[in-house]
Amino acid sequence: MAKITRLQDLPGWFDLKKYKGAESFRAFEWMKQLERRSDLLRHYPGGDSSQDVPEFLQDTLYMTWQRGMEEGASQIWENPIEDQPENMPNQWISDSPCLPVKPVSVNDLAWQMARDKQAVRDGKVKKSQYHKWAAINSEIQPLPDRPPAIPLLHGVLPSDQATPLSIDFYKGALASPVIQVDLSVPDTVLKKAFAAWLDKARDEQSCGPKGKNKMYERWVRYGLLPYLDLRIWELMTDNHIKRSVMADAVGYVKGDSSFNNTVVPLATGLMRDLSELTALAAVEAVTQAPADSVVFED
Repeated sequence: MAKITRLQDLPGWFDLKKYKGAESFRAFEWMKQLERRSDLLRHYPGGDSSQDVPEFLQDTLYMTWQRGMEEGASQIWENPIEDQPENMPNQWISDSPCLPVKPVSVNDLAWQMARDKQAVRDGKVKKSQYHKWAAINSEIQPLPDRPPAIPLLHGVLPSDQATPLSIDFYKGALASPVIQVDLSVPDTVLKKAFAAWLDKARDEQSCGPKGKNKMYERWVRYGLLPYLDLRIWELMTDNHIKRSVMADAVGYVKGDSSFNNTVVPLATGLMRDLSELTALAAVEAVTQAPADSVVFED
């Protein structure tokens, strides 16, 4: 392994001028550019997963990954800021399932019922999680002559009648709550009501995206994309760039210690999971598109 200790020893393709277009990126552009890098890094045979691979296979897996990624990596290094068609966000969002706030369809409920049933079979949840669907699947009964003293569902869902409905894929992420919006009230009231609901939901979950102001500007300032490209180069060539040299190369001005504590974990987290950025891109595409340019299909 060669150690790079001088800026002049960096690869010839590296030039910060190639990344100038990132200043104007919104969520969608960031998502697409980070996906390009993630497509290469997700298959890297190193890291924690390599501990489970016999040592005699590790070199073979690495060389296979290296050969398979050469073309894609070269394209990124040559053109790190890939242009996207102007209408691409609208085209992408038309078929995208990732909107964090969207209407709930009957199809959504049907799929949730199937997922609940499978989760019971897999032992992930109690049977009561699936029994709630008895209220939907049960045969329609004639209406009584007068309203019953207790709800019609009493006995079917004895303790879960008031449980909020949520969409859960049982993949370790938080379930997505289903909400109702009363469009008969003014927008100002709706916004205040949603803000109150969101505060309560965030408190209950004790998590969620915060501090989004100027996030993308920070990513540019951190040198996120050039760092990822140099990191890919390190892995593919078995070189190691000294952290102080890496920080200087990507334009990070707060020193290598801050770089290690800020940029490196940020990049690692994004390469592991782009779902939050994808959701932000979906919201952005819908809110900024002309009213007739995005069509949702069932």
